[in-house]
Amino acid sequence: MSGLLKRYTIVKEFSEDLLPVLGDEILLEQVVINLEINAAHAMEMQGVLTMKTRSSWASGDGRIDPFRGSFRRT
Repeated sequence: MSGLLKRYTIVKEFSEDLLPVLGDEILLEQVVINLEINAAHAMEMQGVLTMKTRSSWASGDGRIDPFRGSFRRT
């Protein structure tokens, strides 16, 4: 799949075990689009942009803690 102006490639590596995300679908889509645009500009619109998701556990204060709540990291 090619990105804006087809000068870079997008590689998607999405985890299969993610829980659903609660939020406004349109706003979350806009966040992903903005991340793509910012990354494309940072890499001068050429190369490979890899987008990954994974599950991780966090304590809520940003530290990784396997004994607290489940969070999605994108």
